[in-house]
Amino acid sequence: MLKVLEDAPAHAYFILCTTDPQKIIPTVRNRCMQFEVQSLNDKELIGLMADVLGRLDIQGFPQDALREIAVVADGCPRQALMILDKVVDMEDSEMMSAIEQMRYGADKGVPDLCRALLAGKKWPEIVKILKQMDLSNNALEGVRLGVMGYMANVLLGAKGMSPEAVTAALVIDYFEKPWYNMGRAGLVKACFGAVVGDK
Repeated sequence: MLKVLEDAPAHAYFILCTTDPQKIIPTVRNRCMQFEVQSLNDKELIGLMADVLGRLDIQGFPQDALREIAVVADGCPRQALMILDKVVDMEDSEMMSAIEQMRYGADKGVPDLCRALLAGKKWPEIVKILKQMDLSNNALEGVRLGVMGYMANVLLGAKGMSPEAVTAALVIDYFEKPWYNMGRAGLVKACFGAVVGDK
């Protein structure tokens, strides 16, 4: 790959995109111009979706649904547009429940796991919940993001330094890094860390 990058034609530009630049070998990384992009805020996501709906000449899309999609997308324009595409033809009554389901992925175990972690349940109880969940590699990132979104909502609704808020912040610490190379072991380790903390 290094030879291709170094001997590229003058008219060619290579764009390497990653969520983890440290995984790119230093000899390649040092030859690249690095640009860090930021997540969009909810207002920007809503504006993007409204613009797309306007270009498609779709009128009367519920503002509540746009706000909820922005929350679920968590700053990611691609995710927001994918969710919008899935729900745009639904009836209003179905739309909100479909968006809510996407918040935690197809796995209903995410809210149960979050409630158990917040309640300070013992490790054997967490294991029971994990064994009922989809721990395939395809589902893991959705579980991780679902847990972080749930805990972020707990923090946003907290009144001061409540034990629940402290636990939510601890869980976010254990779940913040993706587990691309760890698979389900990453999820299990994060849950174990959140249960036992620094004990």
